[in-house]
Amino acid sequence: MMMIIGSVLGRLSGSTQRFWRHNQTRQRRSVAVAAHISAGVAAVFVIFIYEQLLNDIVGNSQLDLAYPSLNPWDTSRISLLVGLLLLAAASQWIAASTLALTASRGHIGRRAQLSMVACWMIPVFAHLLYLKFDNFSLIVMSLGPIILALTQPFIRRHYRTTSQSARFVILFGLLVIPAVIAYPRMVQIGADAKSRFVEDRFSPSTAAHPQRLLESLSVTQDEIDGVIGLLPWPNNTASTAADTPDPNLAFRLWQRTELARLRLTSAIELYGPEHELISRFALNLPEDTTLTQSFNQINCEWEVYGEVSPFGSQERRLLHAQRGICLNDGQRGQSGTIVVHVALDYSSLPFGTTPIPYYGAFQPDRAFAAPGWIGANVQVAVYGWGLTPLFTTGPDVWSIEETLFEKIYRTRTPFWTQLTANGVHSNVYFSNNRYGIYALGFPILTFYDHLVRLAEIVALLGIAYLLWILVLTATGRLVFGGSLLGHNLLHEFRTSFYRRLFLAFAISAVIPILVLAIVVRNYSINQLQRDAETFAARTVVIAQRVVAELRETADSDPPEITDDLLVFVGQVIDQDVNIFEGSRLLATSERDLFASGLLPTRTPEEVYESIALSQLPSFVTTGSVGRGEYLVAAAPLFPGARDLILTVPMASRQYEIDQQIDELDRGLLLAVMLLILLGATSSYYIAERIADPVQQLTTATKRIAQGTYDEPIVTRTTDEFEQLIYAFNQMANELVRQRSELAHTNRLKAWAEMARQVAHEIKNPLTPVQLSAEHLLRVHKDRGSPLGSVLDDCVTSILKQVRILRQISSDFSSYGTSPDIHKRPTTLDELVLSVIEPYRHGLSGRIKIRTDLLTSSLQLFIDPVLVGRAFTNIIENALQAMPNTGSLIIEARQKKNLIQITIHDTGVGFDADTRRRIFEPYFSTKVRGTGLGMAIAKRNIELNGGSIAVESIPSVGTTVIVSFPSKP
Repeated sequence: MMMIIGSVLGRLSGSTQRFWRHNQTRQRRSVAVAAHISAGVAAVFVIFIYEQLLNDIVGNSQLDLAYPSLNPWDTSRISLLVGLLLLAAASQWIAASTLALTASRGHIGRRAQLSMVACWMIPVFAHLLYLKFDNFSLIVMSLGPIILALTQPFIRRHYRTTSQSARFVILFGLLVIPAVIAYPRMVQIGADAKSRFVEDRFSPSTAAHPQRLLESLSVTQDEIDGVIGLLPWPNNTASTAADTPDPNLAFRLWQRTELARLRLTSAIELYGPEHELISRFALNLPEDTTLTQSFNQINCEWEVYGEVSPFGSQERRLLHAQRGICLNDGQRGQSGTIVVHVALDYSSLPFGTTPIPYYGAFQPDRAFAAPGWIGANVQVAVYGWGLTPLFTTGPDVWSIEETLFEKIYRTRTPFWTQLTANGVHSNVYFSNNRYGIYALGFPILTFYDHLVRLAEIVALLGIAYLLWILVLTATGRLVFGGSLLGHNLLHEFRTSFYRRLFLAFAISAVIPILVLAIVVRNYSINQLQRDAETFAARTVVIAQRVVAELRETADSDPPEITDDLLVFVGQVIDQDVNIFEGSRLLATSERDLFASGLLPTRTPEEVYESIALSQLPSFVTTGSVGRGEYLVAAAPLFPGARDLILTVPMASRQYEIDQQIDELDRGLLLAVMLLILLGATSSYYIAERIADPVQQLTTATKRIAQGTYDEPIVTRTTDEFEQLIYAFNQMANELVRQRSELAHTNRLKAWAEMARQVAHEIKNPLTPVQLSAEHLLRVHKDRGSPLGSVLDDCVTSILKQVRILRQISSDFSSYGTSPDIHKRPTTLDELVLSVIEPYRHGLSGRIKIRTDLLTSSLQLFIDPVLVGRAFTNIIENALQAMPNTGSLIIEARQKKNLIQITIHDTGVGFDADTRRRIFEPYFSTKVRGTGLGMAIAKRNIELNGGSIAVESIPSVGTTVIVSFPSKP
């Protein structure tokens, strides 16, 4: 619901922003300030409501937010954690959207924006000041909505214009970023709740534990009084005393008391009328066989007192309760005696870390102390006033220094402090009474621990986000941009080279990382299992030796194999011990587990087959209880005694292995996520570097298609892409050149068509004009020239102009038609001489003509008519450029595969602009010229496979260079 509200407020802020921009209204400064402050108050109120909800949820659910983790994977706990993360994201975005409502009052400048942020900060600082700046997490949580509100416009704009795949990533970021912002506050609230739990429940329970044991003993007395008459009490005292004491009767009585429900370290002993032991059952309280039980003035009422029982080199503090069993009402005499022992230890506290996997089956009130819940990771240490540790739940004990002891001794008020044990920093709560000093604490997360848990949170949100996307996609309800997300993503990857490249690189980076993580995990787990199996095999051998030494050091007959013996052995090796005889259980240090049916009393099949049948010296297998598994080491109790099998369940060792595997999984998850992030970033960079030239080529191609040719691509690469882009730029330049040539060709075609039309239109009326003029001239001469020379001069002038017009028409017609080419071998000197010979006589004495044809022996494969006409036009222009005197030099040279003919005159020359336009049709520097001579010359030469170029210097002369290939 809060996510929906945040989404609605986000859309509302966008609509408000567009409304204010459309109307371009400006509120008065006081109104704007009031609006911003009100928005800040609303945002602080949202954060306050979130914290209250979080405190209530943590208090009611007992979720351990001080150590948010995915391990162990409990569905209810994980679902609750996901809900809290979504609640954090929703509250952050609701507060941010509330602020964004006032930030959308049109476009504001930087100064106004700073003023707006300052107004938002006023309620935030007031709230922090009220809480006395409790901690850093509260500051981050309060400033988070302001940061999100300032980034909302950018996110909204980018979201609208980006691709579907980018939207997919943005939505995940919008979910993760607020959760990461809220993470410090969640951890702090979890730590505060854990601290309150320690103060209100754990510490008082620890301090009152001796009194609680006394109360439990009192309840046990009442329960025994209610059922003692229902037990099958043996009548044959002699036979009973002669037999080995059977623990079943005492166990059946113990099982019905609070001792069993709380699994207190205790024992029940049943004695006959002669004080002979009939039955004894003990839970972790072995009997010292060197002591003799004394009975003084036993009556039918309970007698309770404390005692110190020596056990080996140690002393055990016990609560002792005894009474006589009076089954015959009204008659004197007793049928026996019942004795109850309860150890004054703290192992039965309903919290603290326990390595025994089957404790939960007997103590359901330990559920809140399971991993992931609020009672987990709480360590307990009890000290005597001599600072000697009496009890501890962990391997490390906090040392109490002199200054700390003075503080504890000086005040009876409990207090918190920070202590370090074996490099682990912990928050420790100290309390005390006349019985001792009680320290309860939990570790402080390091920076690495926070990184690991953030990685777990991101992974959890990623899984939830993908499931949400898959569900909505499967139901057809997830629509982005008017079409389904899956269809859009598939279309984008199919049509985008960059995205396919990025996906390929990302997969290439992720798959090896995942494979490496799996290989490392499996190798580490196998190594841990091998070490555990080695330790288990060593432990069962130690148990063999302990039993053997007990039998060897006995003063009299070897001790019987009883539960008490195995309890003692179990305390020596710090593991449970069982002995099977054949296929049935003979003795155990945990009788209640077998009697309750939690563990089978038959010899495990694999153990019996390996030890009894295959006669292996030792064997390690796997046992199970509930959903938990643990190692079981087995060996024959004595060499050669294959029917007596000693087994040691390594439940505590398996718990340590599971803890190490959990830490390994967390570390691997962090490493995998960091490597995946690094791989994705590298893939993005590499894909962008590779796809950027392709994108530039695509953009440039579109520009060329639109007619823009003058924007070359600039590249910074030095690989094949540089060559590709260089070739593309050359292609673009070639397109520009071809486009220019095409335009020039089209222009020439247009000129040629116009020339053909002009030639046709001029030629038609010239014939009758010429014929009429000639007829008039003949008639005039035949009649004796009556009009004199005037008519002759006029007619002669008309005929001269007609000839000029015919020449113009001939030029136009020649230029406007495509001539037929008839190539044949032609001698160069003959061609040149045939062109210049008609000019020699008319130019003699005025213009000097010189030829230097060194390549006269070579032949050109050309059309002599077209090339001769081209030379004629060139020479005509050269002669016209020398109206008085000058020189005309014609030279021929062979250069490699070319034959160059140079025609040089000493005429007036022309400038560079004229040189650029010299071959354009109808361009002429002469008043009476048509401007087609050089154009026709260029066309004829190029039609024969040659080229023409012009060099000119004003007042110096002009040089025309004609080149032909020497080989056809």
